[in-house]
Amino acid sequence: MWKIVRKTRWRLVCVVCCGVCILLLLLLTRSKCGIRGNLKKSEITRGMDDDNKARQRHDHLGILGPRSLPEGASSEYSPNDYKQWAEVFQNIINPLIFYTNSKDFKLLVEKYREKFRNKTKIILITDRKEFWPFQISKEIQAVFQQPNIPKYYPNTVMPEYSASQHAKYAVLADAFKQNIFHTEFYAWLNVGYFGDATCEGENHYFRMNPPPEVDKTRLSINLVNQSLTKNVSFDSIYKEKYVWVGGGMLVATKDVFLKFERLYHRAVVYFLRRRLMNSDQQLIYGIYCDEGRRVFSPEVNLQLFWSSGFRKVWTRNTWFYLGYLCLEDI
Repeated sequence: MWKIVRKTRWRLVCVVCCGVCILLLLLLTRSKCGIRGNLKKSEITRGMDDDNKARQRHDHLGILGPRSLPEGASSEYSPNDYKQWAEVFQNIINPLIFYTNSKDFKLLVEKYREKFRNKTKIILITDRKEFWPFQISKEIQAVFQQPNIPKYYPNTVMPEYSASQHAKYAVLADAFKQNIFHTEFYAWLNVGYFGDATCEGENHYFRMNPPPEVDKTRLSINLVNQSLTKNVSFDSIYKEKYVWVGGGMLVATKDVFLKFERLYHRAVVYFLRRRLMNSDQQLIYGIYCDEGRRVFSPEVNLQLFWSSGFRKVWTRNTWFYLGYLCLEDI
């Protein structure tokens, strides 16, 4: 069952990822931040949250996410864009786990997290193939080379990009095995998720809180297209590049994430055999559409968050609603 949530608020712990494979785990705490919306592509709304009781809860959430390119990536994004987007993490007080295969990015994050060294773990990946998604790059490439597969750059053109989308779940599982930080909830966050936010002054901070009415048994995710139907074929989802939910931010408990990683891995293998592949967003839609539920019988259900207008946040951009819903100035 899909569950749509529209209100309430809690504290949480965040994990963020950037680069070819980066995972960031943040432990959110209370403080006061001068975040200023500086959005170029979305309308800013200075939403006031007066739910003080909810803010005082101490439930934790973790956010994880590996990525080499952002959603809808194209040649307009450069390494400098990622470096600029990563600046926001010097103002986040949460504990952070960061996976990357870039030495330069590792050094950059160390600089940004200087004040939070005791709450930061940076893992440099020397061999991407230690994670299963990069072990199937050739199989993904074979799918993309089929003449009947539309070319959506980079989704169905670059096998490494597709693999990096799937790698976020493998990296999450690896982080849980290492058991670096202890918290009830975790979150995956793409490095560019708060790229349009600026913090006024290096001594201004903010934290991420668990989303309102968070369901411990589900995976929380951003609903970006309410018009899409559950009665849709796998071919349509992959070849038309339908996007139902956004993969930029995910929230769940450790157990739920581990169950979902196993489900996700199983789905990747299945769709490769069907000669279909795209990003994680198409794959998640494939799992939870009617046909997908018959094939996979998912043990993990989704908790959908979407911009309903009942709770205003810093942005009205549907893609970033969940993240700004969880964001708290300190």
